Amino acid sequence: MKAKRTAVPIAMQVQLSRLFGSESRIASRSERSDAEWKRDLKLVLAEIWDYLDTNIETDIVHRRMIHSGFMAADHALTEEIFWPGYVEGITRILLCLLGDYPDHRKRKTGTKKSGHYRLSKDRSLTFTQTRKQRSHMLFWSAPALLELQSTPLTALHDFRDEVGLDVPIEEFVSWYKARHPEDYLKVF
Repeated sequence: MKAKRTAVPIAMQVQLSRLFGSESRIASRSERSDAEWKRDLKLVLAEIWDYLDTNIETDIVHRRMIHSGFMAADHALTEEIFWPGYVEGITRILLCLLGDYPDHRKRKTGTKKSGHYRLSKDRSLTFTQTRKQRSHMLFWSAPALLELQSTPLTALHDFRDEVGLDVPIEEFVSWYKARHPEDYLKVF
């Protein structure tokens, strides 16, 4: 009997392409059997772990909380019906990366308290951007996601025309903020 195959949603194909490259075997498949899903989702977990290991510096308790999500997702891949457990593990990883793994089991129904969504009991998440990161955001990420009145690349040409080539590119973001405040506020 041939294993049942399911189509790979476009959003998942895009994610796999971003993680493994659009020409990779894992990203180029348009359908998978459950066994293939399990194998490939294990690879996704390993890839996410490598990103976590490279980018997250935290205490041992927090790392163990995050690791428990990886273990839950990995364990789910040994079960016949694996999607719910896999999603729970990924959700646990996400919540732990935001700060803590909430426990609302004793919560009564009704209006949620003002701190219901706070995940800062033991640690807080803060994002910062260097000047280089802000420039990258402005040139590449923001134009793909936002409707800007002036494209940053056109503005860069105007910047260079005005200040010359000797001024460091890091100064561009401040110049852009002064010349295109509406667009700057949309991005930052």
